[in-house]
Amino acid sequence: MPRKVKRRRRRRRKVKSEPCQYTSCNRVAEVFVEIGGRRYHICIHHYMEIVKKVQLLATKKGEASMEDLKVYTRRRKITKVIPIEA
Repeated sequence: MPRKVKRRRRRRRKVKSEPCQYTSCNRVAEVFVEIGGRRYHICIHHYMEIVKKVQLLATKKGEASMEDLKVYTRRRKITKVIPIEA
């Protein structure tokens, strides 16, 4: 009678989720945003805040993009994002 071979189960690797790069935010980053040639990992909540700022700037100037924003960071975390007035 043949012996039963015990098969090893493959362990699923846990995917490391990036935290949001806003100061004091512990949510999972779901969006990558490139502003000023730098890529930031941010959560949906902060992404919507940035989109609102771009929309507000677009209504004032007629057009706007993410490059029209100035990002202030401290220790690789975003402290504030303000529109550049030209």
